[in-house]
Amino acid sequence: MEQNNPTRSPQPAKRTRSRTGCWTCREAGYKCDELKPNCGRCIRLGIHCKGYASRLKWRSHNAAERRARCKSTSTENDIGSSQGDSPLSTSPHSGLSLSEYPSLSIRPSDMTLEQYRLLHHWIVYTSPLLCVSPIYQTNSFQMHLTPMVLHSDSPLRHAVLSVAASHLTASDPSQNLALTAQTHRVSAITALREGLNNNIIAYSDITLASILVLEISKQFDNSPRHDVNHLIGAKELILGRGGPQSLTTPCSRFLLTQVLYHDLLSAVSMGSSPLISHHWLKQENPLESSRGYHSTILQAVACISELKARKEALAEAAYNQENALAEFMAAGREIEKELDSMVVSATEPDQAQTTKAHRSAALIYLYRVVYDIGAPHPLTVSLVRRCIDAIASIHPSSPLISAHVWPLFTAGCEATEPQDREFVNQRLVDMYQQRKIGSLRKVRELMEQVWLSKDFRNTIAGAEQMCRVGCIEVVKSLGEILQLV
Repeated sequence: MEQNNPTRSPQPAKRTRSRTGCWTCREAGYKCDELKPNCGRCIRLGIHCKGYASRLKWRSHNAAERRARCKSTSTENDIGSSQGDSPLSTSPHSGLSLSEYPSLSIRPSDMTLEQYRLLHHWIVYTSPLLCVSPIYQTNSFQMHLTPMVLHSDSPLRHAVLSVAASHLTASDPSQNLALTAQTHRVSAITALREGLNNNIIAYSDITLASILVLEISKQFDNSPRHDVNHLIGAKELILGRGGPQSLTTPCSRFLLTQVLYHDLLSAVSMGSSPLISHHWLKQENPLESSRGYHSTILQAVACISELKARKEALAEAAYNQENALAEFMAAGREIEKELDSMVVSATEPDQAQTTKAHRSAALIYLYRVVYDIGAPHPLTVSLVRRCIDAIASIHPSSPLISAHVWPLFTAGCEATEPQDREFVNQRLVDMYQQRKIGSLRKVRELMEQVWLSKDFRNTIAGAEQMCRVGCIEVVKSLGEILQLV
């Protein structure tokens, strides 16, 4: 007699989280077959494979944790500043002076010939692209970063060499240094992870500089796999050192201003609030000489980004909306008043025109956030015209064009006239041809996507609905990463 065994129902397949697979499979919690360059699952599903490169995952600490981490280094006013001639020295004179290294006549003993060549490219070609200073003036990136790169086999060295390799590949495709750039980037992240376990190293200028350059590297290698927000890590290190007011040496202040600059424009591109307080800029104007941005405009942009976050929170609130809305509108009008009354006092004509372009872009951004309007509304159209006219008056060879990406994108997305769109499009093409920074191509591509969205809305719903199509909302809907620096 046959025994009737109950039939066992099939169990659903258990997900196995991949720990060594591609980042797409890891984030989704699926096992990865680890085929390279793209895994089989991503190919089969027709989705983007984010690759296998190492990543940093920044974790936010509360105030008590920061105090505990900082306690062991409290004997030093500026962490790393008492290290003398060590790689962690924060003094701008701790390494080679600017006049000693442009020709790179002496190669550090721990640097290979290939690294030496990349460092030369960084000094001569790449770092000048990050600063609006003319060639005959001191470049702050060279003055503060290069000595630290020359002094040690640090995460900063690898981060800088990664940027140089990416830029050299774009400038001369025959070089094909993409793998070299990725190798240095992985080495930078590995060394940074190790350094973060040591409080003295973690809270040094060289660590903050490494994180800054990793963030900058996104401009040169605009790959979707570089979606880690390194500014979160920079914020934690700055707060761990006592906040912005505690960074007092010239090198520390330079790094702080650059992190703040990236933070503000990153907030605009992501439609979020800045990570770091911007109010200390009221007493200083350090970014006009290095980045071409007036502090009043940067403060306004930061406030507008904060208003955007308040607006989204207000939309979700179920109570007290009337009072909150009145306060929101009053804050917006105050920013508008400050921008309208701002006096442009730059002595250099190109700087004055750049500031005017920034002010127009800030007002376009404000009207979008506060009044929910854009082109073809007359207010926005007028600001677009002012912004484009200001930028058109500056020759593409000017160092100040590095400060034009955000106003070009902001005014360009709202441009409705064919000649205005053609100008902005061609200016971005010219900027890329001169600078070979990969993010410029992405900015142009996303701007064209915004035009398609606005034109389609105009066709099906009319001008009133077209003016409500926001450029950042279009970019976010596409799942793209926008670099406006």
